Formats: sequence, C-alpha cells, structure tokens
Amino acid sequence: MKAPPAAAAKAPPGPGYAGYADGVRDGLARVQAYVLAGPESCLGPRPADEGAARIVLPGQLGRLEPAGPWLLAAVLCPGETAHAVAEWARGRRDADERVWFFLHPKTPLEALRPWAAAGRRTGQVETVASWAQLGALLAVAIRDRAYADRADRARPR
Repeated sequence: MKAPPAAAAKAPPGPGYAGYADGVRDGLARVQAYVLAGPESCLGPRPADEGAARIVLPGQLGRLEPAGPWLLAAVLCPGETAHAVAEWARGRRDADERVWFFLHPKTPLEALRPWAAAGRRTGQVETVASWAQLGALLAVAIRDRAYADRADRARPR
C-alpha cells in the first residue's frame, strides 16, 4: 500500500531532504573542528590557512577539552597508531561518532587497533594523501556533524 502524500511530507529530514540544508546552516558555526596531525605530517607542508579547523599537535591532545559540538579529525601517518586518540577519548561517550580517522595511503588499517581494543567503534575512516583531500572530506564531516547535532537537540528527551 502506498503512503499518502501527507505521511511522506512528515518524514524526518535527512541527507537529500531540504531539512539537511537548514540543519547545517543552523549548526555550522557551533561545531568546533580539530585536526590532530604531527608537525611533520605525511600530508606535506601544512597550508597557511587552517580553514574551519584548528590544528592540534600530538603533545597537545591531552589538554584538548572541547565544549559544545565538536569533531576531531585524526591524521595517522605511517608508523603512527590511534593509541593516543583512544586514551584521550576514554570517558567521552560520544567520541565514536565525533572522531574521524584519516589515514595516509601507506598507513595500514592495523593503526586503528588501539581504538578498537578500547571498545570504540570505527565508523569514519578515510584515506587521504594531501591536505587538500583532507580539507574537502573534513568540510563534509563538519556539515554532517552540524546536522546531526541539530537533530539531536530537536529530539524529544
């Protein structure tokens, strides 16, 4: 049986719906985005303009205390693992959906083992070879986070 048009109009907004654009626009300025990357990153020279995200060096991660909506893009280069990120995320129940991993093409998936061993879900993993690739994917991640945070706030408690 086909749903009447009125029922379809009441479907929750999501990607592909007009509500997505509204959710992104309303929440974009609130999302604090961070990129965890070493000073000599395998992605090449860092761009002069960090864009919408703040660069966090590995030694600064322990002091990072995001307030409000946040997203962490963790760049893992060859020889690095997700151990420090897993330690930092301990006690942050929403880290599974807010930490995105970006692996250099030569970084094996084994680098994520400490994250999984800590009982974390690894749903967001991308391969990037440059800051430009990271920037494009990070822009999508920030928009998705803004929309998800807006949807979470609108959900009845």
